[in-house]
Amino acid sequence: MKTNQVAGLMSQLAPLLMGFLGQEKKKENLDASGITGLLSNIASQGNSGMMGVAAGFLDGNKDGNIIDDVGNLFGKMFKKK
Repeated sequence: MKTNQVAGLMSQLAPLLMGFLGQEKKKENLDASGITGLLSNIASQGNSGMMGVAAGFLDGNKDGNIIDDVGNLFGKMFKKK
């Protein structure tokens, strides 16, 4: 995929990921470390099916770890202008 295609897909996936994380945070009463653990679990299971596709898109630097990339994404979304 080209960079602009990935960026477009990321802009569509970001709200879905945020919604999922918000639901899990509320349902499981997660704090920041709980969300980190949840993302780690998703990343470790992300080698198959749709989760593999999502993890591949979220892993912007292709280091096999989506935690840093999701953190950067959230940072950009909530950065004050």
